[in-house]
Amino acid sequence: MSLRLAVKQGRLQHTLDELAKKLPDIPGARRWLVRETQKLGCNPVVDTMGNQFFIIPGRNKGPPTAIGSHMDKTRGALGIAAGLEVLRTLKENNVVPKYPIALVNWVRVPGVVCMGSAVWAELDMPISGEGVQCSFQDNPLGAHFELEVERGSQLRTNNRQIGVVVGGHAITWKRVRLTGRAQHTGTTAKHLRSDALLAAAKMISGGSEIAKKQGGLFSVGQMLKVEPNLVNVTANVVEFVYDARHGSEADLKGLVSSVNSMCHLMASTENVGIEITTVTNLPASKFDSECIECIEEATKEFVMLGHRMISGSGHDSCVTSNRCPSAMVFVPDIADADLGFKVLLSSVLKYDQRRQH
Repeated sequence: MSLRLAVKQGRLQHTLDELAKKLPDIPGARRWLVRETQKLGCNPVVDTMGNQFFIIPGRNKGPPTAIGSHMDKTRGALGIAAGLEVLRTLKENNVVPKYPIALVNWVRVPGVVCMGSAVWAELDMPISGEGVQCSFQDNPLGAHFELEVERGSQLRTNNRQIGVVVGGHAITWKRVRLTGRAQHTGTTAKHLRSDALLAAAKMISGGSEIAKKQGGLFSVGQMLKVEPNLVNVTANVVEFVYDARHGSEADLKGLVSSVNSMCHLMASTENVGIEITTVTNLPASKFDSECIECIEEATKEFVMLGHRMISGSGHDSCVTSNRCPSAMVFVPDIADADLGFKVLLSSVLKYDQRRQH
């Protein structure tokens, strides 16, 4: 089988534009995806979580090699559109792959990292119900590839058009709830105050310094609650969520331990109560060496050299890598989508040819 298939130039951008018009109406976009894949002879499989699987049969039976992502206006739109283009290109070139190939639309839940794929990988609570169970055991994948626009600047900095992603950071989100006393700022002396917002400010600053020293990442982008939220009254309730990341679970565990210890110390210093709970965890991911090799070989067909890199943000492939061979292709900008798609297509076909089961 030739790996260099005829590709319809410009159609990916049209697909991206069409998908963008459907969003943020996710149900409408899902129905559109069903219609488009039915034109290719795909019968959608929807699991109990709502994840959609669109499968092209292969010459041999087995779990499909998947091209997956989730629907949103930025990160997931390219992954879904490119996966659809892979299925279209195979159909137009009369290619029957060695094993089934699938487009997977993972369910996205705002505020939760990769919910659909996490439930499938059973890193989160299983969802039961009628139909195909949302589980890697009941609905396995042979491999998982994903194309996305890099959220950082490594590719631009290194003047590379293709990123070969070899893994992802371990990530955790922690909710911190502080309880102090609402006190008038003009009549309450400093040493008598129990200011939850001041304590939070010190924790946020301290967490950033700790992460810098330990080579990790720490940030707070969400203040859930500040009460009573008055100019001349100290806060009696503050809630925020911090995001911590590192290259391994062990390093992240050390970072979180240091940050939490500092938070408890600041709470004691400012005379406020503290409660820290986990919102979500995503383990560090190490992508499959054979998937990576296929991407690197495909990259060389179109550009001189790709850039091996670790992803700092969470992706569906980071989750699926716990249950099946996975890897990712990054492009620096949406303007590079066509190149990324060609690398993705070639990578998937190379992997399909290598599969033995």
